[in-house]
Amino acid sequence: MSKPSDRDNAVRIDEIGERQADALMRLAAEHAFNQLDPEDPRNAKFFEWYAREARERQTPAERRATEDLAQLFAARMVKRWQKEALGVRDGGGAPRIHRASVAATAANALELARAQAQAPCLDMAVAAGAGRALWDEECTEWVEVPPDVPPGKHLALRVSGESMTPFLHDGDLILVKVGAELKSGSIVVARRPEDGYVVKRVGQLRRRSVELVSLNPEFEPIRLPRHPHLLLGTVVLRWCAHGSSA
Repeated sequence: MSKPSDRDNAVRIDEIGERQADALMRLAAEHAFNQLDPEDPRNAKFFEWYAREARERQTPAERRATEDLAQLFAARMVKRWQKEALGVRDGGGAPRIHRASVAATAANALELARAQAQAPCLDMAVAAGAGRALWDEECTEWVEVPPDVPPGKHLALRVSGESMTPFLHDGDLILVKVGAELKSGSIVVARRPEDGYVVKRVGQLRRRSVELVSLNPEFEPIRLPRHPHLLLGTVVLRWCAHGSSA
């Protein structure tokens, strides 16, 4: 058996050094992965690099498993974002809707439903017709308000349109805390005098006006006078059945 040459030894030393450096790099990357906030845009480049490095080392089966985990991670981040940045909780399943115990308009049913830990439920598409007042709509259904929702007067509305995707979808149900409080970044329901009701995110707040923006970039922002009677209230909870984005 021949004795390893100096060149062979040098190659092996280089290989050992590369493996050690690679192992150290992985340890450092894993430490950074656990410490950095994935929601901070400044960390986006690191997480993109980390994902590429991880995929290159995986078998096809491992890649598929990683993609599944990535989808779960993305869904968890969306829920964290909706709660912390938008102030909106997830309903956690389908809403519990009952036939109204009394026949009344939304305005008259507000207190009656509140006494039973419920909220009048309306279809925004119907109530948003030009010239129609949401409060005058006949309310035939009430939805149960989860016990951990902060107290107040609430109204449930069925979303119409795609301007708030991927957060809200056509047909989703939202719970609105009735009141004229405006907070930048929150999701609100407001009335456009000529076009009915819209659900938007609060953008710039000015002394005389408020900017309302869509989450879907295909829709332009709108600006309304800053009048209390134009603001229905703030969205505090949503019931969404649209997969991982919910």
